[in-house]
Amino acid sequence: MIQKSATEVKGFTLIEALFVIALLSVLLAAVYPHLRMAHTGWQTADRRADIIQNVRVGMDKMVRMLREASSFTSVTSSGDIDGRIVFLDKDSNTKEFKKYNDGSNEMLGYVSGGSTYMLAGPITSLKFTGYEEDGVTETTAAGDIKSVEVEIIVSDKEEEIASQTVTSRIFHRND
Repeated sequence: MIQKSATEVKGFTLIEALFVIALLSVLLAAVYPHLRMAHTGWQTADRRADIIQNVRVGMDKMVRMLREASSFTSVTSSGDIDGRIVFLDKDSNTKEFKKYNDGSNEMLGYVSGGSTYMLAGPITSLKFTGYEEDGVTETTAAGDIKSVEVEIIVSDKEEEIASQTVTSRIFHRND
């Protein structure tokens, strides 16, 4: 049997191992900022989607109920960021959507039977704009409202992303 001497054994020297570790460290240092930026972008997009989804749920309920309203009782002017709309549902019950404070945040609320229920939030602004039959002329006269535009500006609790605006236009059905 032939034995190999210690100098003939193949392997890595300490200098070669240190060189590879240093090279990998430089590559990781070059790639890390890009990975971090992609992760931050993903988190921002995810947070934006969450707050928009939050307000869309409230907006969808408002649209559905306002379309089914038998009549409007009152609506705030288009410039009022603390908007409020009062209407009668198909059973002639008084209902309301408004911006309200829950003790720590401004929220989108639904009022029924004297109780306010939170629909979405926190919000920065809630505006209602009533329009006459021509769809252009603004009005706050409840009997003249044929369509309503709703604008909600929703904010991020952690204030890491800019406020997002969601709008919808509801045409009053005269069934």
